[in-house]
Amino acid sequence: MTDKEIQTAREVDLVELVDFLEIPYNQMSDHVKIVCPFHEEIQPSCSIWPDHVHCFGCNFHSDTIGFVQGLFKVDFKTAVQMLNKYANKR
Repeated sequence: MTDKEIQTAREVDLVELVDFLEIPYNQMSDHVKIVCPFHEEIQPSCSIWPDHVHCFGCNFHSDTIGFVQGLFKVDFKTAVQMLNKYANKR
């Protein structure tokens, strides 16, 4: 895995990724809110910006790679590969 592949993965817009994955969201002024996939909840408390995510319910905070790792329960390398595949298809 190269530094360029890692950088490409980090540059994937998380808001666009959430939309692509068809995760239901509420549009806010500068971000979207989703029901957190990392803990049980009813009301959306997970805020997604283009470059990072933060859940105000469970305090999960990460960049794009960490979000994909947690969402799909994969390791760093696999998350980078998944994000690069997505980035190359856009």
